[in-house]
Amino acid sequence: MDTRQIAEQYKSGERDFRGMKLAFINLVGECLSGADFRETSLFSARLMQADLRQANFAGANLTGADLQEARLAGACLAGAGLTGANLSGADLSGPATDLSNCNLTWADLSGAVLDGANLSNAILVGANLTNASLRGANLSGADLTDAHGCQVDLSGANLSGAVRVPARFERNRIAAESISM
Repeated sequence: MDTRQIAEQYKSGERDFRGMKLAFINLVGECLSGADFRETSLFSARLMQADLRQANFAGANLTGADLQEARLAGACLAGAGLTGANLSGADLSGPATDLSNCNLTWADLSGAVLDGANLSNAILVGANLTNASLRGANLSGADLTDAHGCQVDLSGANLSGAVRVPARFERNRIAAESISM
């Protein structure tokens, strides 16, 4: 299936794209909110500035995908593979945004907004969190080995049971009294 077919099907009311092989597809700026991409291969897909609010990507392969400035508030990415994905400037905010158990190894989350998001048991090894906002996010049990960044806002974040939380990020906003560890 190509970009045109996906867009046309979505516009005609189709939301079920489960299990498809959409590697390298170009969906830049497309509106696909509420679409179901569970277990779909979106390897190296181009999804920059796409509207993916409330979309379901549970178990999807988004390795190397470019989701720069995508709108993903309320999306389910539980168990998704996002190794090396570019999520810079993406909106992943809100308690309904589920990134639990997802693999964000070496992902670029610079400038991303993850306020209130669920990242419990997520793998963030080597992730770039520069200027990311994780206010009130649930990072319990997350693996932050070699995660890095400056000016990361972790105010009110839950880091209980998190693995290898960097002893110090450079110039980060961490309100010690509001972080639960």
